[in-house]
Amino acid sequence: MKLAINTPIYQRFHITTLFLKYYHDILKPSLKAAGINPILFLAGNLEDLYTLSPELLYDIHFLNMPNVLGLKKNIMLTRSFELGVDFVCTIDSDDFFSSELILKLITLAEKNKHWSSVENFAFYNTADQNFYEFLGYSNRHPLYKAGMGSGRVFSRYLVSLLGEAPFKQNVNRGMDASIQHFLSSLRIASPDRLVNIDKNLPIGLKSHENIWSFDSYKTSPLAKEDPKVSWLPSCYYAPTKISQTP
Repeated sequence: MKLAINTPIYQRFHITTLFLKYYHDILKPSLKAAGINPILFLAGNLEDLYTLSPELLYDIHFLNMPNVLGLKKNIMLTRSFELGVDFVCTIDSDDFFSSELILKLITLAEKNKHWSSVENFAFYNTADQNFYEFLGYSNRHPLYKAGMGSGRVFSRYLVSLLGEAPFKQNVNRGMDASIQHFLSSLRIASPDRLVNIDKNLPIGLKSHENIWSFDSYKTSPLAKEDPKVSWLPSCYYAPTKISQTP
């Protein structure tokens, strides 16, 4: 089974380095051991290409593109489909997903034949160096029960239905909202497409550089020893050099 992992990047070189180290060291071998052949697409620009270490770019499909998020997502979807992958998963460059969670998401998307997403998410706030859990959007939010965009898995069949530009082509935010109308039209019940887990949560690194900052989410504190976050070795977040102030 082939899985495309689509990751847009832009100049946060230390974060992208951590992401790529995690991919090569842990995620790729774990997926391969489970019978999944991962193919990682990075959509960035030449500065990204020349700044990142060549060994981190080994076996990576790098796409040199303008820094327009909607365009990046659309092109990566098209390229993934052209490679004949079975599933596509978009993961942001500051997010870490365990192979176990990705396998759960694939299983759910395979069962409903369309898509899946994770509902709860952990954040590492670089300002205070603590973990927090986001339980999902409230029932007053437009994305209630839509799941998170990072980690969303599409089946090959769904990609074939989406067309060439399912995401708004010329914008750098609002990707989930731009595709939500189509996903909602499929009328797949939330238990059949959303994963809510009590361990090995996806972990996002949050700093002032994020489009959606840590303060954009209603969260609850998590201890570093909590199994929801303790699965990720600290070398992928604790030594981060992300500046904590603008």
